[in-house]
Amino acid sequence: MRRRMKVILVFILIFVAMVSCGWLFKKKEFTLDTENRILYQNSSADQILADIEKNSDTAKGIYDDGYYAVSGKITDISKNKKSLVIGSANDSDEASIECTVSDKVLIGKIEKLKTGEAVKVYGKVKVSSFHNDISMEIEQIASTEASDVSETMYSYIDGKTYDVSNMSARNLADGKVKYYIPRNWTEVEKNIINSKLGNMEGYQYTLNEISGELAIEPESIFVCYFDSKSKLKDRSQKSKTKEIRKTIIDNILQTDGKGIKAGEIKEKKSYYGTEYYYYDDAYTDKLKHGHHVEFVFQEDATDGMIVYLYVYKEENPNHIDDILCVMRCLEIE
Repeated sequence: MRRRMKVILVFILIFVAMVSCGWLFKKKEFTLDTENRILYQNSSADQILADIEKNSDTAKGIYDDGYYAVSGKITDISKNKKSLVIGSANDSDEASIECTVSDKVLIGKIEKLKTGEAVKVYGKVKVSSFHNDISMEIEQIASTEASDVSETMYSYIDGKTYDVSNMSARNLADGKVKYYIPRNWTEVEKNIINSKLGNMEGYQYTLNEISGELAIEPESIFVCYFDSKSKLKDRSQKSKTKEIRKTIIDNILQTDGKGIKAGEIKEKKSYYGTEYYYYDDAYTDKLKHGHHVEFVFQEDATDGMIVYLYVYKEENPNHIDDILCVMRCLEIE
């Protein structure tokens, strides 16, 4: 491509220590691949069943193929312990959700349960086009005492839970982009422009400096917005998103004309429908310590794109759960 895409300089200061160290190799897997750690949206059997009853077509669009942690009361357990039925926590509705399992460990858990017991089941929800039957192939089941379930809550399969309503909100692109961070991230937050790290709108979070965690190895996540209107010198190229992503990476890594190929940036669709574009590289610092840098792009049509940049010690990515939650809950108007 003779006509090089011209992008106003993004930011370089974070890589000053790396310039003379040399880049090593690309990984085959991405640390921030959403499929590595599924985050289930919390809901209740009451809510799902009520939504189906109210408007089955709308509810099917919301819940079908979605990953949920559903709380409810067991109304029936099969004799072979390979399935159970959960329904309304207050027994006010005859409708129910059929949950099936194939894993021997889960079958063993079901053997210890009784009808009437409150549980939370994790899995993919399926809403049938016929009779609006609801089912789940569950991947985890746990007893619960929680009576109120908020749909602003998200849980990993091990029970680790985030409540978006208790997280700190941040806005980019004049409020067009909104994302949420754990509250302890606010103490290690730097505005990229105000801190003179560069001129792309966004924030850096130096996660290894969070108080009480005693982390030594560097770990940072940058959440940025690349505005095609202001950052492209030739705005007619704003639809060339492949080249824009490549140019941003070359710009930040200071590749001196020896840039990556656009095809090295891999597209992956998340389980919640968002399409991401990944690029990973590795480097060694002057002390011969191995590190990784990973880019994740999320397009905002042709207006711009969200850019996540994760820098971490290759053996110690300590905040992946938090970062994946931030990515999962980001909103674009």
